[in-house]
Amino acid sequence: MIRGNNSLKKIILLLVLALVMMTFPGCELEERDRLNGARETFELTVSISGEGEGDVIEPGLGSFTYDEGTIADLKAEPAQGWEFEEWLGAVGDPGEPETTILMDRDRDVTAVFKQDTSDDDGDNGDNGNDVEDPPFSGEIRAHFINVGQGDAILIKAVDNSSRRKLLIDAGQSWQGRDRVVPYLQDLGIETIHLAVATHPHADHIGGFQHIFDNFEVLKIVDSGYEHDTQTYRNYLADIEELGIELVLGRAGMKKELAPGLYFEILNPVEPLSGGIHYNNIVGQLRYDRVGFMLTGDIEAEGEGSILDRFADLENQILKVAHHGSSTSSTEEFLEAVNPEVAIIQAGLNNQYGHPHEETIERLLRREVEIYRTDHQGDIVVVSEGLNWLVNTDPYVPDDDDDDNGDNGDAEGKININTASYEELQEITGVGPVIAQNIIDYREKHGPFQKIEDIMNVSGIGEARFEAMKDEIIV
Repeated sequence: MIRGNNSLKKIILLLVLALVMMTFPGCELEERDRLNGARETFELTVSISGEGEGDVIEPGLGSFTYDEGTIADLKAEPAQGWEFEEWLGAVGDPGEPETTILMDRDRDVTAVFKQDTSDDDGDNGDNGNDVEDPPFSGEIRAHFINVGQGDAILIKAVDNSSRRKLLIDAGQSWQGRDRVVPYLQDLGIETIHLAVATHPHADHIGGFQHIFDNFEVLKIVDSGYEHDTQTYRNYLADIEELGIELVLGRAGMKKELAPGLYFEILNPVEPLSGGIHYNNIVGQLRYDRVGFMLTGDIEAEGEGSILDRFADLENQILKVAHHGSSTSSTEEFLEAVNPEVAIIQAGLNNQYGHPHEETIERLLRREVEIYRTDHQGDIVVVSEGLNWLVNTDPYVPDDDDDDNGDNGDAEGKININTASYEELQEITGVGPVIAQNIIDYREKHGPFQKIEDIMNVSGIGEARFEAMKDEIIV
């Protein structure tokens, strides 16, 4: 141990250190780096979450290298129609678009943007019209989803600043669960900006319960026609529980999908009168020179009412009403719409024989291109406002077509998988309670695989099944 003068101690220690560094050159380099302040480097990875529209302008998107202990600056900038929501990662202030992060290890940060709804879909006065914004300029993608005997239509309005979604109907409950929800999820959809329930039959609104469970729905337009079924009561209860904005759609309203792009409601009128199909919501969506006529299950009388009230109904793309029933798509209505493309949503070999031969013939006489979900699956129409493109070739009728379900054994029978509450009560031994039990069973378990499965429904035993078995099909 060295004792004595402190200065002498320091001189001796420095001589020893110099000798070690001369003996081991690597130590000299390591010590020099330490004395000069060199540090380890870490990587910062910057990304944007989900469907959010915007950019990270400082430092940018991607991976960046920083020295240990550096305070890195972050700055997020939302696109038009969006707003900054938060940073995901260990940032100084996650709720501010401009913040910092300490680089003491590898870091991942994500900027989250959300749709700016502060002035979306506002109404002009008391007429139900939305505030008009600068016009949309992008692409319309209309998906006519194959849900069997029912309707489900997704329309996406996509441009550089926004991606807005309109969902018109959602099929039967099990079709909503098994077809519509996965279809939307595969497209990366999280939010439905505008939904439309054309009328309260189960093959149009049944699937909404699963839409509500899996997506954020900002607003839904409903006909306001009341229907005494459990499906309809559940649908209304879900809307109330989730706090979804409910709008009663009336002729003359324009509901905004994207700035300057509107779903214009043509039917029904106030006050409501007539039956469920007469009060069905009908609307048109027009983008530049291409229009979509979206009809739900409107029938001839309702089409006539629209013709009496509106002069300009021409649209290039027609969703054929009521699954192609002969009770819809009158010559007068087709003359006014003057479509070039007709899309029919119907179930293969359905009990109603949809689409009816008369409807197909009316369309063919007008040289309209026909597309059918029962034969071709999902139909997608894409338009930039001047032209359009369909994802498949038009349907060509075949001489061997059997009128889609009006064949031998099925004629006059009731399909227990598609029959409505009222239609089920036409079966021997089925009253209001058992009809609702059948609907509840379908919604919980999906379609019956064979007619004998109906004995699993509460209230239907072997004796009742024997009385009805010759009246039903699946």
